Amino acid sequence: MDLIFKRYLPITSLIISCSALVFQLTVLFPWHHELDAEFKRLKHVKEQKDLKLEEYEKFKLEKI
Repeated sequence: MDLIFKRYLPITSLIISCSALVFQLTVLFPWHHELDAEFKRLKHVKEQKDLKLEEYEKFKLEKI
Protein backbone atom coordinates (compact mmCIF):
# COMPACT_ATOMS: atom_id res chain seq x y z
CA MET A 1 0.00 0.00 0.00
CA ASP A 2 2.76 2.41 0.94
CA LEU A 3 4.65 1.64 -2.28
CA ILE A 4 1.57 2.29 -4.43
CA PHE A 5 0.99 5.63 -2.67
CA LYS A 6 4.60 6.72 -3.22
CA ARG A 7 4.50 5.62 -6.84
CA TYR A 8 1.30 7.44 -7.85
CA LEU A 9 1.64 10.59 -5.73
CA PRO A 10 3.84 12.47 -8.27
CA ILE A 11 1.55 11.49 -11.14
CA THR A 12 -1.52 12.60 -9.19
CA SER A 13 0.18 15.87 -8.28
CA LEU A 14 1.09 16.51 -11.92
CA ILE A 15 -2.47 15.82 -13.08
CA ILE A 16 -3.92 18.19 -10.47
CA SER A 17 -1.46 20.97 -11.26
CA CYS A 18 -2.01 20.64 -15.01
CA SER A 19 -5.77 20.76 -14.49
CA ALA A 20 -5.39 23.92 -12.41
CA LEU A 21 -3.24 25.53 -15.11
CA VAL A 22 -5.75 24.67 -17.84
CA PHE A 23 -8.56 26.12 -15.72
CA GLN A 24 -6.62 29.34 -15.17
CA LEU A 25 -5.83 29.73 -18.85
CA THR A 26 -9.29 28.93 -20.16
CA VAL A 27 -11.55 30.49 -17.51
CA LEU A 28 -9.78 32.94 -15.23
CA PHE A 29 -7.50 34.66 -17.75
CA PRO A 30 -10.28 35.71 -20.19
CA TRP A 31 -12.49 36.66 -17.24
CA HIS A 32 -9.71 38.90 -15.95
CA HIS A 33 -9.66 40.81 -19.26
CA GLU A 34 -13.44 41.12 -19.22
CA LEU A 35 -13.38 42.54 -15.69
CA ASP A 36 -10.57 44.93 -16.58
CA ALA A 37 -12.55 46.31 -19.52
CA GLU A 38 -15.63 46.74 -17.31
CA PHE A 39 -13.61 48.60 -14.65
CA LYS A 40 -12.21 50.94 -17.29
CA ARG A 41 -15.72 51.61 -18.58
CA LEU A 42 -16.97 52.36 -15.08
CA LYS A 43 -14.03 54.68 -14.46
CA HIS A 44 -14.86 56.55 -17.66
CA VAL A 45 -18.51 56.91 -16.63
CA LYS A 46 -17.47 58.22 -13.21
CA GLU A 47 -15.13 60.77 -14.80
CA GLN A 48 -17.95 61.98 -17.05
CA LYS A 49 -20.28 62.36 -14.07
CA ASP A 50 -17.63 64.28 -12.14
CA LEU A 51 -17.10 66.58 -15.11
CA LYS A 52 -20.84 67.24 -15.49
CA LEU A 53 -21.13 67.95 -11.77
CA GLU A 54 -18.22 70.38 -11.94
CA GLU A 55 -19.78 72.16 -14.93
CA TYR A 56 -23.11 72.39 -13.10
CA GLU A 57 -21.44 73.84 -10.01
CA LYS A 58 -19.63 76.48 -12.12
CA PHE A 59 -22.89 77.38 -13.84
CA LYS A 60 -24.65 77.66 -10.50
CA LEU A 61 -21.92 79.90 -9.07
CA GLU A 62 -22.01 82.14 -12.16
CA LYS A 63 -25.78 82.42 -11.86
CA ILE A 64 -25.53 83.51 -8.23
